[in-house]
Amino acid sequence: MTFLDLFVSDTTTKETGYNNPQFDEYILQSKTDLVTQPDVRWTTMQKAENLFLRDAVILPLYQRGTARLTDPQLKNRIIHFVGTTEYKEAYIKK
Repeated sequence: MTFLDLFVSDTTTKETGYNNPQFDEYILQSKTDLVTQPDVRWTTMQKAENLFLRDAVILPLYQRGTARLTDPQLKNRIIHFVGTTEYKEAYIKK
């Protein structure tokens, strides 16, 4: 799941006091009924996120981005989800 399930009404970890039954339903569906339907689940999670942002529970202040320019001849380079790049098995294919 994402950070969104931290804000459902009955969670003990939130301190915002946020309570929206529709949001709760979207998250519940995404965690149960829609697990085997990735496209529908994705759409439902987008609805939950839009509702969450519309209600302005929290505001994103910063989102890190990284631009990379890579020669298409470079093969087998691994970019980890935390942003580090691994060249251990990388090679140039001409």
